[in-house]
Amino acid sequence: MIPLERITITHRAYLMTSKGKIVLGLYGKDAPKAVENFIGLAKKGYYNGIKFHRIAKNFLIQAGDRLTRNSRRMEDWGTGGESIFKKEFEDELDTETPSYKIGYIKGTLAMANRGPNTNKSQFFICLEEAEKLEHNWTIFGRILEGMDIVELISSARVIPSNRGPDDGIPRKPIIIHWVKVRR
Repeated sequence: MIPLERITITHRAYLMTSKGKIVLGLYGKDAPKAVENFIGLAKKGYYNGIKFHRIAKNFLIQAGDRLTRNSRRMEDWGTGGESIFKKEFEDELDTETPSYKIGYIKGTLAMANRGPNTNKSQFFICLEEAEKLEHNWTIFGRILEGMDIVELISSARVIPSNRGPDDGIPRKPIIIHWVKVRR
């Protein structure tokens, strides 16, 4: 396995959530478009006030849909999003990049989408190594600090979904208050 130190961190993103602060290292060399998009959305305040809309126990937590600002539209949560490119953008799945070779390990930050080349603003964080997850989602960072906060978020009770009793929307809102990015 390739050591994590081989992946260049070009930026740090600070997410202040209702559960605490999470620090992300962004992989601008491995996934330049995904990182540019995340930074652009963060700078314009896109993520401020949105909620985590999916917790899948022992798998991932997911956010990035601005529809979560409206509690009356819960049935639509997970379907929204936008990108700084004003359209969906392509996956960055270069098999030669260190992040691709390492894969979806605990703390991985990756784009969430509805199929190939449909990236917008949604992202997920892996709670454990996801060995069976195919390389279909662009990896664009990892947790540097605050994995305890990620685990706290993941421990929230959920409203079960069609994915199962341990995969759904948190019963109590978990909010991203703000995101700041630094080089």
